[in-house]
Amino acid sequence: MDRRLFLSQAATGLAATGLGSIALAADHKKSHKHVEAKKVSKKLATLNRAHRKTLIAALADGLPPAEACIEHCRRSLAKGDKSLAECQSQVLNMVAVMEATRKVVTYDHTDEAAQTALVKSCFRFCTLCRESCKPHIKHHKECKDCFQACEACIAACKKYLGTMAA
Repeated sequence: MDRRLFLSQAATGLAATGLGSIALAADHKKSHKHVEAKKVSKKLATLNRAHRKTLIAALADGLPPAEACIEHCRRSLAKGDKSLAECQSQVLNMVAVMEATRKVVTYDHTDEAAQTALVKSCFRFCTLCRESCKPHIKHHKECKDCFQACEACIAACKKYLGTMAA
């Protein structure tokens, strides 16, 4: 090997090693911030999982009372009582959105923005249903149970959305 070529390659290798050491020192300083960010991210992920499980449970628990309310409204309407028509309409819409939200959040195969949008929609439909059931809660057990299920879903949606915004 040519002496000049050898010295040239050796100098290049030493320079690269020196630059690498400088880069490693800079990365070391950044790694402290990165570790802190990882800790926060891991804590948020744990919190998000807990709120996700709470939301899934609230949605699953809310479906039977909502279905019972729909059936009660149907029977009342069949007897000619039109006072529950709006309630039935809101419950039917809410059940469709609750089922979709429960499935998507359970599967967790969609992007975060899509899940957040769906949970916001669920929050809105549960709020509309709750307001529709409210005038009937003193007169009909099914409406009261549906109202309470809506409140539980609304609270779970708020927690989930609060975690996602953080």
